[in-house]
Amino acid sequence: MNLTFASLALDPELYFPLVLIAKATLLLAAAGVATIVLWRASAASRHLIWTLGLSGLLVLPLLSLVVPGWAVPLFPAAAESAALTARWEDPVIRGPLATLDPQPAAAPTPVPATQASLPAISWMTGLLAVWMLGVLLVLVRLALGWWGVRRLARRAQPVTSAEWTGLLRDLSWILDVNVPVRLLQSDRATMPMTWGTRQPVILLPADADAWPDERRRVVLLHELAHVARRDCLTQGFAGLACALYWFHPGVWY
Repeated sequence: MNLTFASLALDPELYFPLVLIAKATLLLAAAGVATIVLWRASAASRHLIWTLGLSGLLVLPLLSLVVPGWAVPLFPAAAESAALTARWEDPVIRGPLATLDPQPAAAPTPVPATQASLPAISWMTGLLAVWMLGVLLVLVRLALGWWGVRRLARRAQPVTSAEWTGLLRDLSWILDVNVPVRLLQSDRATMPMTWGTRQPVILLPADADAWPDERRRVVLLHELAHVARRDCLTQGFAGLACALYWFHPGVWY
């Protein structure tokens, strides 16, 4: 099987994934250029750009199937050459037939039609198997990470200090966070972290009680900003995009 670029592009089974990869590349490139151009914009604006880009990656396969595309001949010269070759390889014999050998020639052995398609089927099956294996590995990695976070939350202790809870309430009002946020503390945490959308959680390390007031305010503002932007939901979209497009280096940027 001669795997040239022309044969890959003209193969109906490979045309859809190739076009999908090209569209995903353009979408990621557009999001990257937009964030570079808007480098002076707020973090929320740049975050919105990447959110739209990742969401577009998830719906891109469905849109590619639903929205009709243009059938543009990629290699018209090659198609025309093939037509001319087929025309000259089937000449019409004109003249007396008496000079032909009266002995009938042996009929050629018919070649099964499936023989030529076997390499393409095995090629596509191999690509699909590799892609599904990559998707499974990324999903398992995401599931293990989520399980680890849930396990860490179960072993954490709720923060009941009036200084922490009062500061959390005031900053939530400033950032317009309308959902109740659980504030936990654990000796297994090395840095502050946030997760959850409907019931968001902020986890503090054990030494957070020794922080000065300014650092407490900065840390809670940073974590509550993640809650206000629903970054956990965006991270879920990013994880799914990484699972579906694990072979594309742009999703890991």
